[in-house]
Amino acid sequence: MGSKDGIWLVKSDSNGNTMWERTYQGRAGEYIQQTNDGGYIVTGEKGHLLLLKTDAEGNILWERVYGDSSWHRGFCVEQTTDNGYIITGWNGDRDGGWRDVWLLKTDANGDTLWTKLYGGESSDEGYFVQATIDGGYIIHGGLTSFGVDNWNDWLIKTNSNGDTLWTRNYQLNIGSNIRGNCVRVTQDGGYIIAGITTTLIKTDKNGDSLWTRDYIANSRRLEQTHDGGYIIAAGNWLYKTDVNGDIGDVGVTEVDSLEDINYGEIHSVKATVENFGRTTEAFHARCIITFRDLDAPEIRVDTVYWDTIFVDSLGGGQTRVVPFKDYDFPQKGLYWMYATTMLDGDANPYNDYASSYMGEGIEEQPITQQPTFEVVTAVGSNIVLQFADASGPQSGCVAVYDATGRLVDEIRVPAQGGTITWGEGYGPGVYFIRIEGDASATTHKVILIH
Repeated sequence: MGSKDGIWLVKSDSNGNTMWERTYQGRAGEYIQQTNDGGYIVTGEKGHLLLLKTDAEGNILWERVYGDSSWHRGFCVEQTTDNGYIITGWNGDRDGGWRDVWLLKTDANGDTLWTKLYGGESSDEGYFVQATIDGGYIIHGGLTSFGVDNWNDWLIKTNSNGDTLWTRNYQLNIGSNIRGNCVRVTQDGGYIIAGITTTLIKTDKNGDSLWTRDYIANSRRLEQTHDGGYIIAAGNWLYKTDVNGDIGDVGVTEVDSLEDINYGEIHSVKATVENFGRTTEAFHARCIITFRDLDAPEIRVDTVYWDTIFVDSLGGGQTRVVPFKDYDFPQKGLYWMYATTMLDGDANPYNDYASSYMGEGIEEQPITQQPTFEVVTAVGSNIVLQFADASGPQSGCVAVYDATGRLVDEIRVPAQGGTITWGEGYGPGVYFIRIEGDASATTHKVILIH
């Protein structure tokens, strides 16, 4: 919704195709809700707290700015049953020296009916508001007043006139700066809170904590789903939990070591997965093996192996070895294995495991003497190799592999040295030219272009 030039509002169809877009210059947007007439209501800042009403096409119908000499900013707005609006944000010092939670009630035209301030001697901020079934409001924000350490989650319950009925603050032992970002009334009459940092808190109707979960970072919005669980937007991730706030937490804890894999040997690829959560999960496990540049192992030459296995059931706290399809490691070189788990088709953000093990296959029969050569032309429509005279017997050929590790050609070495041009009849791409000797092997990467 926001942009560097003002508020940017985009309407899309169900497939994400843009239907229209509007930019409102000189304003900053924080929250938007569709209204009963099909239009939209936006809150944010235009010097002070902003309320902007549009029609269904995003054309401005009216806007209001609320505030005095202090700084005011809106963070959440909701249309109320009388077609008016309830807005929360803060009122205070722009530099954060002090702030109070600000609650405003307006009529359908944005004219102020009443305002309330909540806070103490330090900075306190309001981020989210929702009407409750008793006609009052529940506010979620952050608290630093009244002697608390760092930021606390702060929940404020009011009556229909904004008068405080009770407040609760929550300080968890998982680090500092715990403050709220969203609150919803739950099916049992209690509340569910998503914090800015790593907190999900479930309370009863009086705001007393029933349970907390601390696995979700940067939670922004949440809703309760029909099955009693919750859907949470956090950063670039979307999380689905059960009614107890538990999510599938399945990760890879161990993958194969590739240190002893032999060239051309069939290997049973496997990884160990563990369910760190409380609920039984079905998921996909995926394994990827990449072939690496011998001179620069951090560079992936190509992905040579990819397999996905469906695990239909793994109980909470259980581990299992997942067998993937076999792989024969067709050429000597460096391989990296990576394994991960996926829930509902998405990679698990918690317990991905990337193996840094490197596997270098054993040599085949040693070559009597390694030919001496240099690559004269490494990039071009043809590759030029220059072989020197040898003082003793040489092997008869040099192997050429493509980027997948497949042997594509064998270059015959001239007995008395000389120049060889290679590449005619082969497609453009990366190739590896390799010569093995008694005590060493030499590999050169070349690139064919046409």
